[in-house]
Amino acid sequence: MDRRPIGYRTGQNAPRQFPRPGFGGRIQLDNAAAVVAVVDSMQSALPVADDAIVEGLRTARIKGRFERVDVEGVEWVFDVAHNPAAAALFHQALGELAPVARTVAVFGAMADKDLEQVLNRFVPAVDAWFVGGIDSDRGADPETVAALLTRLGARRVAAFPDITQAAQAALAESADRVLAFGSFYTVGPSLEAVAIY
Repeated sequence: MDRRPIGYRTGQNAPRQFPRPGFGGRIQLDNAAAVVAVVDSMQSALPVADDAIVEGLRTARIKGRFERVDVEGVEWVFDVAHNPAAAALFHQALGELAPVARTVAVFGAMADKDLEQVLNRFVPAVDAWFVGGIDSDRGADPETVAALLTRLGARRVAAFPDITQAAQAALAESADRVLAFGSFYTVGPSLEAVAIY
């Protein structure tokens, strides 16, 4: 990920250099710019030093939003992307990472989502899918999701009753990167399965 500082200009102020946010893809640049603009516009009522802005941008994190964690030498990327727009942003952010030889995915989602549009952009880049049922009455049936992935051209698909089992299967897989996405109901159990709380 590009770590070069970026310049912000708000109103008539001269450009100031701030760090890029420490997580996420390009969308976080827009979010950071909005935060700097709001802080700048409120300086007279609520002064915030540039050092505090730098620290905030540098250390900001949102659990389950493009959260990258090393698990025994394998990069796990957790994202709650559960609709086509969020999946597109997640896919774009992944495209900014260095390529790896083998990527697998842990996936589970709600049945009322446009799963084909969520999944189709990932199929070419994922070598194996571990689909789990999620703990919700609205959860998509893992066998149905597995059949959709197969129809979309996924290379290898396995379905499990729950996300914990799907994540544990991914842990046992030989991979360089694991994507765990589709819902908060996917990310939470996946984080627990790999002992990240």
